[in-house]
Amino acid sequence: MFLVEKDGTASGRGWVVDMSDAMTRAAIVTGGTGGVGAATVALLRSKGYGVVSVDLAPAPEAWSDDDGIVALSADVALEATAELAVRTAQERFGRLDVLVNNAGLFHRKDIA
Repeated sequence: MFLVEKDGTASGRGWVVDMSDAMTRAAIVTGGTGGVGAATVALLRSKGYGVVSVDLAPAPEAWSDDDGIVALSADVALEATAELAVRTAQERFGRLDVLVNNAGLFHRKDIA
Protein backbone atom coordinates (compact mmCIF):
# COMPACT_ATOMS: atom_id res chain seq x y z
CA MET A 1 0.00 0.00 0.00
CA PHE A 2 1.20 3.48 -0.84
CA LEU A 3 -0.17 6.83 0.27
CA VAL A 4 0.66 9.33 -2.46
CA GLU A 5 0.10 13.01 -1.82
CA LYS A 6 -0.21 16.00 -4.17
CA ASP A 7 3.40 17.04 -3.59
CA GLY A 8 4.60 13.63 -4.77
CA THR A 9 5.68 12.28 -1.40
CA ALA A 10 4.47 8.82 -0.49
CA SER A 11 4.67 6.29 2.30
CA GLY A 12 5.17 2.57 2.05
CA ARG A 13 8.11 0.30 1.35
CA GLY A 14 10.71 2.75 2.58
CA TRP A 15 9.14 6.02 1.44
CA VAL A 16 8.21 8.63 4.02
CA VAL A 17 5.42 11.20 4.04
CA ASP A 18 5.95 14.56 5.73
CA MET A 19 2.86 14.79 7.93
CA SER A 20 4.01 17.82 9.92
CA ASP A 21 1.10 19.97 8.73
CA ALA A 22 -1.45 17.15 8.72
CA MET A 23 -3.84 19.08 10.97
CA THR A 24 -5.18 20.79 7.87
CA ARG A 25 -5.21 17.76 5.58
CA ALA A 26 -8.02 15.44 4.51
CA ALA A 27 -8.13 11.96 3.03
CA ILE A 28 -10.55 9.53 1.43
CA VAL A 29 -10.06 5.85 2.26
CA THR A 30 -12.04 3.34 0.20
CA GLY A 31 -12.65 0.02 1.89
CA GLY A 32 -12.12 1.88 5.15
CA THR A 33 -14.13 -0.15 7.63
CA GLY A 34 -12.11 -3.36 7.87
CA GLY A 35 -8.59 -4.70 7.91
CA VAL A 36 -6.02 -2.54 6.12
CA GLY A 37 -8.60 0.18 5.44
CA ALA A 38 -9.56 0.58 9.09
CA ALA A 39 -5.89 0.60 10.09
CA THR A 40 -5.26 3.30 7.48
CA VAL A 41 -8.14 5.40 8.81
CA ALA A 42 -6.73 5.03 12.33
CA LEU A 43 -3.22 6.01 11.19
CA LEU A 44 -4.44 9.06 9.30
CA ARG A 45 -6.59 10.17 12.26
CA SER A 46 -3.62 9.73 14.61
CA LYS A 47 -1.73 12.13 12.35
CA GLY A 48 -4.56 14.69 12.47
CA TYR A 49 -6.14 14.05 9.09
CA GLY A 50 -9.86 14.40 8.53
CA VAL A 51 -11.01 11.17 6.85
CA VAL A 52 -13.88 10.20 4.61
CA SER A 53 -14.21 6.42 4.75
CA VAL A 54 -16.19 4.77 1.95
CA ASP A 55 -17.23 1.14 2.27
CA LEU A 56 -20.18 -1.17 1.68
CA ALA A 57 -19.93 -2.32 5.29
CA PRO A 58 -21.18 -0.09 8.10
CA ALA A 59 -18.68 1.97 10.05
CA PRO A 60 -17.48 0.85 13.48
CA GLU A 61 -19.60 2.38 16.25
CA ALA A 62 -16.49 3.93 17.84
CA TRP A 63 -16.24 6.27 14.87
CA SER A 64 -19.52 7.97 15.79
CA ASP A 65 -17.69 9.89 18.55
CA ASP A 66 -14.98 11.18 16.18
CA ASP A 67 -15.85 14.37 14.28
CA GLY A 68 -12.79 13.82 12.11
CA ILE A 69 -14.27 10.76 10.39
CA VAL A 70 -17.16 10.78 7.94
CA ALA A 71 -18.33 7.28 7.06
CA LEU A 72 -20.15 6.78 3.78
CA SER A 73 -21.84 3.43 3.24
CA ALA A 74 -21.71 3.20 -0.55
CA ASP A 75 -20.38 1.22 -3.51
CA VAL A 76 -17.10 2.69 -4.77
CA ALA A 77 -17.69 1.07 -8.15
CA LEU A 78 -20.27 3.80 -8.84
CA GLU A 79 -19.15 7.15 -10.22
CA ALA A 80 -21.72 8.93 -8.04
CA THR A 81 -20.01 7.50 -4.94
CA ALA A 82 -16.66 8.96 -5.98
CA GLU A 83 -18.27 12.33 -6.59
CA LEU A 84 -20.02 12.18 -3.20
CA ALA A 85 -16.80 11.24 -1.38
CA VAL A 86 -14.84 14.12 -2.92
CA ARG A 87 -17.67 16.58 -2.33
CA THR A 88 -17.98 15.39 1.30
CA ALA A 89 -14.25 15.86 1.94
CA GLN A 90 -14.31 19.33 0.44
CA GLU A 91 -17.44 20.41 2.30
CA ARG A 92 -16.48 18.89 5.67
CA PHE A 93 -12.72 19.52 5.71
CA GLY A 94 -12.29 22.22 3.08
CA ARG A 95 -9.87 20.20 0.95
CA LEU A 96 -8.72 16.79 -0.23
CA ASP A 97 -5.06 15.77 -0.08
CA VAL A 98 -4.87 11.98 -0.02
CA LEU A 99 -6.75 9.12 -1.68
CA VAL A 100 -6.16 5.58 -0.43
CA ASN A 101 -7.84 3.28 -2.95
CA ASN A 102 -8.11 0.16 -0.81
CA ALA A 103 -11.56 -1.22 -1.66
CA GLY A 104 -11.89 -4.68 -3.11
CA LEU A 105 -13.86 -7.88 -2.99
CA PHE A 106 -12.42 -11.29 -2.33
CA HIS A 107 -14.02 -14.32 -3.94
CA ARG A 108 -12.57 -17.58 -2.76
CA LYS A 109 -12.69 -20.46 -5.23
CA ASP A 110 -10.89 -23.77 -5.49
CA ILE A 111 -8.66 -23.92 -8.55
CA ALA A 112 -8.41 -27.67 -8.66
